[in-house]
Amino acid sequence: MVRGFHHKFIEVHLESKSEHEAHDCLFFLWHRRYLLAYETMLRSLGDQYRCITLPFWDFSTLSAKYATGSCSTFPECNPLLSDMGALETVGYDLGAGTYTVSGAGCQADTCVKSAHPVTRNFCQSQDAFSTKRCYQYVAACIPRNKWSLTAPPSDTYISNVYNQLFSSKPYDFTKVTKGVQYRYHNGIHGALASTMGTFASPGDPIFYVHHATVDALYAIYYQCVVPPLNVDLKHSTVWPNRADWGASCSKVRNGVTGAYEPTDHLTMNLIGANGKYVDVQDPSSVLKPFFDAVGLQTFADLYDIRALGEMSYSYDFGLSSLGGLAQQCDKYGSPTTVRVGLEEATTDEVVSKEDQFMREMYLYCQAQNVPQDQIMERINWMQCVFHNECKQGVFDYSDAFRTSFDVHGSPYCYVTISQLANRTLSINVPGWEQVYARHYSCASTVM
Repeated sequence: MVRGFHHKFIEVHLESKSEHEAHDCLFFLWHRRYLLAYETMLRSLGDQYRCITLPFWDFSTLSAKYATGSCSTFPECNPLLSDMGALETVGYDLGAGTYTVSGAGCQADTCVKSAHPVTRNFCQSQDAFSTKRCYQYVAACIPRNKWSLTAPPSDTYISNVYNQLFSSKPYDFTKVTKGVQYRYHNGIHGALASTMGTFASPGDPIFYVHHATVDALYAIYYQCVVPPLNVDLKHSTVWPNRADWGASCSKVRNGVTGAYEPTDHLTMNLIGANGKYVDVQDPSSVLKPFFDAVGLQTFADLYDIRALGEMSYSYDFGLSSLGGLAQQCDKYGSPTTVRVGLEEATTDEVVSKEDQFMREMYLYCQAQNVPQDQIMERINWMQCVFHNECKQGVFDYSDAFRTSFDVHGSPYCYVTISQLANRTLSINVPGWEQVYARHYSCASTVM
């Protein structure tokens, strides 16, 4: 932030052609290159940072703790937001109001600055940086909502994420892209809101942790689904079917609209030293050294995190539910694959409790003759009901978020609850409420 690189990444994410590519059919691959360049930038800041790695967020444990009632808000359920300086404002609270980050307006409860390095040097734009007006310069704070009062959304339950990755066979790139982008991804942006609820969201460092998690989900899908060795660059598991997206899944090059190709270079533009938009690797781009170091200029270059040359990496999920998902793939939840010897599989009580719940509910659904390929979705519906009746409710996106994030549609659980209410959908598993109650308590009489 001090050197002025951070807000240039915001600029890339906001530029119209770049943003179009970032939030459509090639969502995963665009953000993968973006994250690699940002991480490379961080490593360039000094020898003490040369091994820094963007962390992913173990949201599966967060949601499991939330379900038990042992916590009720994001920071209570997981220390990540606190670790990112989310809850402190020291000396310069500008209060609630409308803030602007790189030209994108947002409503925020406060403007956070603390002793934490993540929050103490923020600047909202290149112009403000150049003229020392980073939110009145002395404040230099990040517009945020009061996350200490924010509950985790229903999109973080492991059954919900399972269905985003493995919703129905045949598995393909379009399904997983729409699943993760429109459910987990949008759900977190909508819940955190303020700067995170706009396309200027890279202004908040939590963006990079969130998107590392999105990238991790795609890595799980790729490892589980994509055929090994020499996959065709347009195989349905790695490349979007344009017909499933309509006109939006189209590139514009030199005024001509056409279909994307795996060998196309990604579109990432910023304002160069000449005051005009240029590619991030243009000589006038201050981010050129970082994108040059990454290389990986085409979509096909970015398919597999294990095949990125010097940029290759992997995820260590440990014994979390995400680890189970990565190991068991579409068999996750099945009684033949749910962790054998639960007492040995994890020392985390809430994760063990979730494993036991998944196993018993899966077996119960089988006994009720639910088709095998529908069981995980039925469990997802149950968790939607649980979240709505026993937690803090299921809600639609705010109008402000819809506008600022160009969101169409509603959260999965909101749609599910609406369909259950108007009887266009039925869980159709008699007695599931009693099975659920053996694992998770609920004050509501509806369950």
